Amino acid sequence: MTLKKKALEGVFWSALEKWGEKTANILVFLILARLLEPQAFGLVALGTVFVALVRVIVDQGFADALVQREDLEEAHLDTTFWTNLILGLVMCGGTVLASGTIAGLFGEPDLEPVLEGLALIIPLRGLSGVQEAQFRRNLDFQVLSVRSLVSTTVGGLVGVGMAFEGYGVWSLVGQQVTRNAVETTVLWTASGWLPRFKISFSHFKDLFSFGVSILGTKMLNFLNRLLDDLLIGAFLGSTALGYYSVAYK
Repeated sequence: MTLKKKALEGVFWSALEKWGEKTANILVFLILARLLEPQAFGLVALGTVFVALVRVIVDQGFADALVQREDLEEAHLDTTFWTNLILGLVMCGGTVLASGTIAGLFGEPDLEPVLEGLALIIPLRGLSGVQEAQFRRNLDFQVLSVRSLVSTTVGGLVGVGMAFEGYGVWSLVGQQVTRNAVETTVLWTASGWLPRFKISFSHFKDLFSFGVSILGTKMLNFLNRLLDDLLIGAFLGSTALGYYSVAYK
């Protein structure tokens, strides 16, 4: 397949992913907004701020470094996988341990278990980052589109089902954790790549030299997207943040 044709197909699948995902998200959101209290949305939005920050740190821009490298070696893939996975597990444990302190700082005791549940998302990024980068590198956006559509649908069904059963805020936690787990499963199923038990420090340096600048950019994007949630949650509380989150969507 020529590069031009792959690019055109990539545009099609990217558009399908974008609009399909948005349509599924808004339908699920409208149902959940009728079933759950504003505080539930606020607690999850506040917990998501910290999980999103940790996920940026875990990725370190390595996935983008894999995509841009002209000469990509197997050791680059192995090193990225194990670095991200180990760091993801460590940061997941750290988030769980710090959840009580964070909840205390915000005066939101209900945030502690929510943050512990959302922490499960963190290592999933380490499990799927290399596979996603390879599909992006090869302009294989069909798999990425299917991943998003399937995970959004399954996660939404789980969240709505839990909400109808009266699980409250855990409906939103279950939705997010399920969505990320399905994303990881789809990427592993579609990818034929398996990591070797090997980490190369020289290849780590290759990736880090590029990834560190991407990490800075992603940190700025994080502040741009989620700083408002953090400030509202800190000064006005989870209920006010819940109303804001619903209105923002």
